[in-house]
Amino acid sequence: MATTKSTPSKVRPSKISVMGVNYDIEYVEDMLDADIDRRRELLGQIDYNTRTIRLYTKNEKKPNGDGYTFHLLVHEMIHAISLNAGFNFLMGDEGEPIVDLLATVLADTLVRNGMVSKEWGEL
Repeated sequence: MATTKSTPSKVRPSKISVMGVNYDIEYVEDMLDADIDRRRELLGQIDYNTRTIRLYTKNEKKPNGDGYTFHLLVHEMIHAISLNAGFNFLMGDEGEPIVDLLATVLADTLVRNGMVSKEWGEL
């Protein structure tokens, strides 16, 4: 019996709830489209006003994805948590290195412990 690899659109979520706040997730193929204002190239962005997370899907076309899209989603989720929990020290450019490190560690831990699907963890 042949197995088929899941396509990204079948695996990736279209919505996520963070602390009771619902966000739509959009996947874009152009880094400018990740920025709501299209002013600069971004890998991901969370828009608190429209409750939208946009993620650049650079690695999903690779035969063996490396989990970068999943990492981006976790990164933006940490931004949402920071806002809703009042962790102001994680907001803005000063907090980006900490948010990115937390996203890397959390995404890796979730994948290694089978807490997310293997297909999604590889995106």
